[in-house]
Amino acid sequence: VVENPDHFVEKKMSKAILVGIAGSYNAFSLSLYNIKAFAYNDPEIRDKWDLSVIQHRFINLSRKDVEVPRLIDQIVEANPDLVAFSCYMWNVNIYNEIARALRKRTPNTKIIWGGPEMSSDYLLQGKFDNFEMDYCVYGEGEKTFLEFLKNQISGVPALPNIPGLAYRDNPTKPFKINSKREPMESLDEVPSPFLTGAVDDEVLLRSKIEGNIETQRGCNLRCSYCIYHKDMDRITYSSVDRVVAETRYLVNKGVKRIMFVDANFSSDLDYAKTIIRAFIQQKFELRLMFELIPGFIDEELATLFEEFSSIYPWNDITLGVGVQSTNLETLKNLRRGIKIDKFNYTFDLIKKHNLMAKIDLIIGLPGENISHIEASLEFMMDTMGFGREHLLCIHVMRALPGTELVEIGEKNNMTFS
Repeated sequence: VVENPDHFVEKKMSKAILVGIAGSYNAFSLSLYNIKAFAYNDPEIRDKWDLSVIQHRFINLSRKDVEVPRLIDQIVEANPDLVAFSCYMWNVNIYNEIARALRKRTPNTKIIWGGPEMSSDYLLQGKFDNFEMDYCVYGEGEKTFLEFLKNQISGVPALPNIPGLAYRDNPTKPFKINSKREPMESLDEVPSPFLTGAVDDEVLLRSKIEGNIETQRGCNLRCSYCIYHKDMDRITYSSVDRVVAETRYLVNKGVKRIMFVDANFSSDLDYAKTIIRAFIQQKFELRLMFELIPGFIDEELATLFEEFSSIYPWNDITLGVGVQSTNLETLKNLRRGIKIDKFNYTFDLIKKHNLMAKIDLIIGLPGENISHIEASLEFMMDTMGFGREHLLCIHVMRALPGTELVEIGEKNNMTFS
């Protein structure tokens, strides 16, 4: 009897490193774990690919010269076949610095970029042609990245047949951009990154870590400055049972703060109320952060928020309310026509139920002058002068790639940094 020699040979797996750089010191990139959980749901990928995630804390400019070389060394030491970057406005330039170093030190490693900052419009305009990247994922990334990994194993599907992917023959060539990928029907198509163990314990056990949970994708509004809705013509939801199970998982890991990374948590009031009722029933000890659009709240939901906050002294709820401007004409031009009575109604409920508000204003919107800006600031200062401490965040307008705001800005002779 001759033994099969292959029985004694360890199968060589391809290695991919997925890199995230958080937008704040206590955060992490949930998208990379979604990518990993979705890919590992496929038996072929589990058999052929070793996927690991590096979650780096926010890199402050004062620490960049120390932190970036360390991160480069960490990636190089792993000797990956593929490096994937999850790109946002706060990390895209750092990633390009890292990618250039990787090209010199590990020239055979392929580099793929993805995330909100990667826009097909910018790819078409050649704005990433000088970046160190071989491939780029735009739009919803889970299915595109899975099919890309399959291509790297067997050549099937062929690169031109992967929706949502851009690629080029070598780094000196312009990108070939495939057709757009249609969004998923339901978030439940993506296995839970928490319940499948895709999220690393090392990350969840960090001091003061803030957990991220996604209950939905899509938005009720189609604001001209926002890219979030571009590839999503509807809102898709995760099941309530899954949201509760993920929250329980984080609580059991010792996480004390959770941010819900939805554009508008209360996009469906009944859905939002069902989740909060479940949290109350489970008696979770947590501080929670939800984003909501003014007007997407009622007395019952505000009462539930207050009830949850009163379960334990630690419990608290912060509502991120995107005001942006109180000038109705400005908001209409941005396709965000929220009337002042919606603001008043929302903040009256926040005041009545002793909730904390994190309020966002944007400075420099098209058509606004200093008087408009002063009026918005005065309204918010008057409105926030009640009860407890609140947070007012002032943002300088930035035209995100692929948004209608870019065209609006050009018509108004605006220059973006």
